[in-house]
Amino acid sequence: MKAINRLLLLLLLCSFAQGYAQTTADRVACLKENAVVVSNVEPSNEDYTDLAPLKQSLQDITIVGLGEQSHHDGSTFKAKTRLVKFLHQQMGFRVIAFESGFYDCYKAWQEIQTGKTAIDAARKSIYLATANK
Repeated sequence: MKAINRLLLLLLLCSFAQGYAQTTADRVACLKENAVVVSNVEPSNEDYTDLAPLKQSLQDITIVGLGEQSHHDGSTFKAKTRLVKFLHQQMGFRVIAFESGFYDCYKAWQEIQTGKTAIDAARKSIYLATANK
């Protein structure tokens, strides 16, 4: 599959900010007004000019959730990696949490308590699709 050259990051706050009773046209207009066009998804690209509009949108936000349509979409993982780097380097976010099972997290916590580094414990407890990146 050809890599995605442009990704439209839609801030889906429109549905929540204006309520569920709005029309489809209202939602589309809101998305067009608030969408941020991401010009490059390569994690090595640290020119964050395209992501700069997010600084204003996220200025009072303390938690950002990132999802994906599939656990096996490489382009999405690239884009998320670049976005996480932006959030950390440009906006000061300091904590990242990954999806994993409760038992796996419990086992990682046990390993941390016995002196293993958090990164080593996490690599054994988070899903492989994420751990190998």
